[in-house]
Amino acid sequence: MPRFASLIPTGFTLLELLVSMAILGILLGFALPSFQTLLERMALSASVQKFNAHLALARNSAIMRNQRVTLVRLSSTDWSQGWVLFTDANHNAVQDIGENLLAQGEPSGSTRIYGNGQMAQYVSFDALGQPVQLNGAFLAGTMLFCTQHNYAQTLVMSRTGRVRLDKSPTKPCP
Repeated sequence: MPRFASLIPTGFTLLELLVSMAILGILLGFALPSFQTLLERMALSASVQKFNAHLALARNSAIMRNQRVTLVRLSSTDWSQGWVLFTDANHNAVQDIGENLLAQGEPSGSTRIYGNGQMAQYVSFDALGQPVQLNGAFLAGTMLFCTQHNYAQTLVMSRTGRVRLDKSPTKPCP
């Protein structure tokens, strides 16, 4: 091996490194806002899926246990602070002593959740798996899920208890 072969530079100069870092910084500047939007939309989808799973659990539990099961918000204003799922023997949408806690959940990220009508306060299923109000009348409505930048999705529940997802709701976020 000749002596001069070991003197060939194999690294980067300081100038090349600085130019590479500047280009990387510019590219990250363009990508970061898009990435934050992606994270926000993923948190929204996760919240919708989590709430939908708890609705399905409430309905299935009501059928399996042959008794009313209720999903109630934890906050006095909306569902954004979370919810609890419990057996509701006296049909009052309040978890009393002796009524079993089945599950509880909360939305992902800073997702805000709003219901319309009675669904603003609770969702209750009877022993047949049908959504009902406290007085036994049928219950149907929507749950609006909103993000900080007003991306929205809606869960729509029919009177039979079927839930569908609407990714382009007509009602804007409050």
